[in-house]
Amino acid sequence: MAGGGSSKELRVPKVNGTTTLDGLRDVNRPMNFKLPHFNDNEEAETSEDDEIAFCPSTGHITTEQLLDRKTTLPHNSYSASSIGIMFSHPSLLLNRNPKRVSKFYRKQSDLVENFKKDSTAIEEHRRQRQKGHSSEQSIENYMESKMMLLEGNSNSEKAFLKSASTKGKHKTPAVRVKKKRIKPSRNKSADKAARWLAMTTLIVNVSLAVAKTAAAYLSGSLSIISSLVDSAVDITSGLVIWLTARAIRKRDPYMYPRGRTRLEPIALIIVSVIMGVASVQMVVQSLESVVNDTVDPRVDVVSLFIMVAIIFIKFALMLLCKKFDYNSSVAVLAQDHWNDCISNTVAILCAWVASNYWMYFDPIGAIVVSIYIAITWFFTGKEHLAMLSGKSAKPEFINRIVKVCVEHDKRIDYIDTVYVYHFGTRFLVEVHIVMNPDMTLRESHDISEALQTSIESLAEVERAFVHCDYEYDHLPADEHKVV
Repeated sequence: MAGGGSSKELRVPKVNGTTTLDGLRDVNRPMNFKLPHFNDNEEAETSEDDEIAFCPSTGHITTEQLLDRKTTLPHNSYSASSIGIMFSHPSLLLNRNPKRVSKFYRKQSDLVENFKKDSTAIEEHRRQRQKGHSSEQSIENYMESKMMLLEGNSNSEKAFLKSASTKGKHKTPAVRVKKKRIKPSRNKSADKAARWLAMTTLIVNVSLAVAKTAAAYLSGSLSIISSLVDSAVDITSGLVIWLTARAIRKRDPYMYPRGRTRLEPIALIIVSVIMGVASVQMVVQSLESVVNDTVDPRVDVVSLFIMVAIIFIKFALMLLCKKFDYNSSVAVLAQDHWNDCISNTVAILCAWVASNYWMYFDPIGAIVVSIYIAITWFFTGKEHLAMLSGKSAKPEFINRIVKVCVEHDKRIDYIDTVYVYHFGTRFLVEVHIVMNPDMTLRESHDISEALQTSIESLAEVERAFVHCDYEYDHLPADEHKVV
């Protein structure tokens, strides 16, 4: 398997619909193997202190218990379900470290759960497509059968025309097609939630900025002023995200054939730059106030009440956004609300301490809040910049794609190469499969198209391409230019 521009590949041969490890060309890449299948009278439990070793030549996972029992599981004792697990070296040996072993099992448990979710999503997508095709086909078959009856029987046609002329209008038979309301997909619901939350955040931020302006004026605190600058930038970021979601929703198949989803990370990078510049400016202003000895915070009950109310409102918005945090825009909004909760809390505490005990707590709080906001948005911008650059997906997600390919159809002999890399916030997938050279074009096309549809049914996938081949002795560079 190769991901994200790497020239290394994984070739997984399949024998009678079951994967083996005989066709692996590069053992340093992610591998697929079968988990041991124990009988009912055998216990498959391992303690956290067991050593876990992986043998690349046989594909066996062994633990210290199995080694002590001198047990080597034969190939026929393995279940047919294949699970790909990423290893950085051909032989993996986990030392007797409970935390490391626990982390290993948690990763595999999460991977299995994702496998189940992927299978459910693919099956649901397949059922919806079949319902659509069956409804259209039933209407076409009904109309064709009626036309054949009218054309094949002249007496029936004459009787039909006679009845139409005597009785006036003829009522055509009604075709009743049972329609079931299909729930919107996760992508559509997430996009709708992103637009609604972006607009709600924009309105709330404008209202809170007005209230925070009053608190800053009454208190004269630099910490509260830094929080006000943060709110002003929040309004800008909310407006940018809302305009981006609106632009993505308006599709133009001629100017942008594959949509404009890449606008989303671009907008978030712009917001990150704006937040960073505003934070640096606030740090400079705080230092100038200390040098010029102009620090004089005054926090009264009204200012305290306004800031506490803002913190509670922001926390409620953060909890609301967390329900849809699988959408990147909503996740950024949730992060922004959480940052506001922290920054506002630090700001009001520093302002209160400065007004009652030590006045220099106020500029110190403003500097701390500004640096925290700048660092947080720096990593956000860095993450989305990597997405725009076509960064490879994580090994766990690549394994999910491999499992879909391996279990798709038993007529697929080999999986040649798999590329999974960012295409904006979602992924673009390229899969090369090897099938029998004597297979008909129609059969190979149906297999590859069904595989493409299954991969694209995953919420994280933007687009999938499946390439058919009859041999795997060539390199990826032989088919495509190296960029």
